[in-house]
Amino acid sequence: MVSVANGQDNQLNVPETVYLLAHEFEYGSTDGDTDEQPVVRVQLDSFYISRFETTVAQYAQFVEDTDRSLPAENSIEQPNFPIVNVTIEDARNYARWLSRQTGEKWRLPTEYEWEMAAGLGVHKAYVNDVEPTELCTYANIADESAVEDMPNITSCSDGSQGVAEVGSYAPNNASIYDLHGNVWEWTSNCYRETNGGYKPFSCDAYTVRGGSFMTPAIHVRVTNREQLEKNNRLAQVGFRLVKER
Repeated sequence: MVSVANGQDNQLNVPETVYLLAHEFEYGSTDGDTDEQPVVRVQLDSFYISRFETTVAQYAQFVEDTDRSLPAENSIEQPNFPIVNVTIEDARNYARWLSRQTGEKWRLPTEYEWEMAAGLGVHKAYVNDVEPTELCTYANIADESAVEDMPNITSCSDGSQGVAEVGSYAPNNASIYDLHGNVWEWTSNCYRETNGGYKPFSCDAYTVRGGSFMTPAIHVRVTNREQLEKNNRLAQVGFRLVKER
């Protein structure tokens, strides 16, 4: 994390970012679910993305400054855990607040941006004949460490039964952590039953990406897409942000 002065006595806990250069890549998969198809070529401009999922400590500064409360199942005594139980509007409100505090433009990533970042490393490869069990080195997923009654676990051990501190596992090749597993992450895209396209207007369900500590390896693949109603709060859903150039 990076702390910078915000003109007051306290320090603003600003998310650390990774700069990703403009890039053309294949978005989607022919091997996954129907909503991961068709595969399309996407050209993205350069952008910054959070190295870690947004933490309790970062979100706590926002709720204190705006007279809100931490959502349930978050504790200030676990400052480096990802913030969870947030709706998409909670995440957007945090991004707007952070933008005002820093004078920069922060927002949720699009699905294109999220998938580009997630595909820059070992996680992409496991879909292509690399054993899913290798993900326990890189991701907090539903594994042999999970609760006994959790279905469809992956046969490896990542050492965590629930959500873990951000950065507890190895990063991808772009030095970005927890894009797979730990907590699902909100994106700015309305959910669609087919791949591609961006709807900037409001909708009832948005796409979440990446899987969580309750998700087996098969569903934390780079291209997997799930929908979540915009007002839902779940203990396995958080977010990370993009900063525009």
